[in-house]
Amino acid sequence: MNKITLPKLELLQVANEKLKQFPGFIEGMQIESARLIAGNLMLTGTLMLDEVVGIQVKEVYDSFIEEFNRNYTLA
Repeated sequence: MNKITLPKLELLQVANEKLKQFPGFIEGMQIESARLIAGNLMLTGTLMLDEVVGIQVKEVYDSFIEEFNRNYTLA
């Protein structure tokens, strides 16, 4: 299966749209950066909340990024 290759800003926009639809999404989650390291797409994000939600947020991000990486890459 071929991955969809997108420029950085478009990739971030698509990632954030798909993140909002992902199971476990918490309002305030956002992917903020994307880069390729040794051919692997690395996404990083934040959660803008007043309280600490804990490890559940990390698990949601990790699952989302794993799934997103199967279909998309950075131009």
